[in-house]
Amino acid sequence: MSRSLVQLCLVVGLCAAPLGSASGIPPLDLEPGLWEIVLTVRTEGKLPIPPEVLARMTPQQRAAAEARMHGQGSEPPRTTVKKSCLRVDELERPLMLTLGGDGQGCRQTVAEVSATRQQLRVDCGQGAEHGGGTVLLEAADRKDATVSSHWLATDGTRTLRVSSVAKLKWLSASCDLPPAAAAPPKSAPAAPPKVAPVPEDAGHYYEEGRKQTDRNDFQAALGALNKSIELDPRRAESYNARGYVYLRLKSFAPAIADFNEAIRLRPDYTNAYKNREIARRRLAGR
Repeated sequence: MSRSLVQLCLVVGLCAAPLGSASGIPPLDLEPGLWEIVLTVRTEGKLPIPPEVLARMTPQQRAAAEARMHGQGSEPPRTTVKKSCLRVDELERPLMLTLGGDGQGCRQTVAEVSATRQQLRVDCGQGAEHGGGTVLLEAADRKDATVSSHWLATDGTRTLRVSSVAKLKWLSASCDLPPAAAAPPKSAPAAPPKVAPVPEDAGHYYEEGRKQTDRNDFQAALGALNKSIELDPRRAESYNARGYVYLRLKSFAPAIADFNEAIRLRPDYTNAYKNREIARRRLAGR
């Protein structure tokens, strides 16, 4: 299973990365080539926001945040469809999560491993503020697999639960996508003008997330940055920006996970290294 493939299947910035063969964990028995990923995400509850963060908000910002959190439980499931390539060399490397070990605030446990099934558990944080979850990868056969995950973050007052199911279907041995439809002949009549839709561009949502962060509207910032990552899961800046939002909310374990991913995508990302060090110190109570 490739890193890019699993990255599309997991939620809240969690992604997969290969371990060396010395780990003893067998890789999943899947067919290399082009895969389709249908991901459905369900969110329930309210994102934990420390009281001191709420206290720094203006009355209008606090009212907007409370209203947005009040409606979170009624959000319908969101489904996206992606395509990703799985190479032969990637199949030879087993998977783990990039959340790291105890030194990064999260403890990872391999609950079950085989060539057709891998289950991982992650526990993050201590005391009132904590979270974690499970990831289960199952291969029905070499051309059909499922990745399901369940995550929780809480501060003792507010609790956010996120679950996802990704259906993976093998499409072809070639990773080449079908060619785009040919342009209509020049003689064809021009289509009537239409109202421009909201841009489905990762950069647009990244900028929106930064603006909302500057306004201390962290719920809106998370929504925009989640969308940016969904549209472009290889954009390191979006992970760093979302990690900073989690850092401001004192959700240190998710912040560290996002900074880790930003660094994996851009090993020279100085700001992400600095942010991760701050998050680690805060998580350790220093």
